[in-house]
Amino acid sequence: QATPRALDLQDTPQGAGEAGVVRIVTGVPGSKARVLGIAEHGERVQAELQETYSLGESLWVLTCTVPPAEPLGLLRDKVVLSTTAADGQGSSGELSIDVWARIVPDVLIYPAQISLGAMTRGEEKHVTAEVRALAPGMRVRIRNARAEGPAAEMLRLSHAAVAPDSQGRSGQWKLEIQVTPGLP
Repeated sequence: QATPRALDLQDTPQGAGEAGVVRIVTGVPGSKARVLGIAEHGERVQAELQETYSLGESLWVLTCTVPPAEPLGLLRDKVVLSTTAADGQGSSGELSIDVWARIVPDVLIYPAQISLGAMTRGEEKHVTAEVRALAPGMRVRIRNARAEGPAAEMLRLSHAAVAPDSQGRSGQWKLEIQVTPGLP
C-alpha cells in the first residue's frame, strides 16, 4: 500500500524544484512481502528509497524530487519499485508510483486568471489576488503594478506585503483590483 498512490507536487517552482514523500507498507501484519529497491525512475524525477520499522513492521519511505531548472509546464513521470511476491520470494513484482507536477515560475499570481464575474453597467467592483514567491525562503518586493489593455484606465491596482521584512520584501503579497464604474 502506497500513501499517496500518486504523488502530486502541484505548483513546483522552476528555480528550486520540489520533493515529496510516499510511504509504503505491506498493509498486512506479519507479511513477508518486501520492497527490494528502485527498478527504474523517469527522466525528470530523482528517487531515493529508505526502509525503516514502525510498530514491528517494515515501512519504506520513497522520496521523489523534481530538480531545479526543469522546463515550464506539466511533468508526468513515474518511479517503479521492485518487490517480492506476497510470500517474500522472488523479485519479479512491481509497484509503480506516478509523479506529477506543474513546473511554474518562482513567483506567481493566484488565481492565475482573475475573473470579475457578472457586472452591471456603472457598477464598481473589488477583486483580490495573491502574489506568492514559491521557492522556500524566497522574498520579493513589488515596486509597482499596472493594468494593460483597452480597459486599463478603468482598473486601479494596489498591493501590500504580508509580514514584510525590514527591506519591504515578503513571500506573499495581497493584490487588490478596483474596477471603476463605466467598464465596457
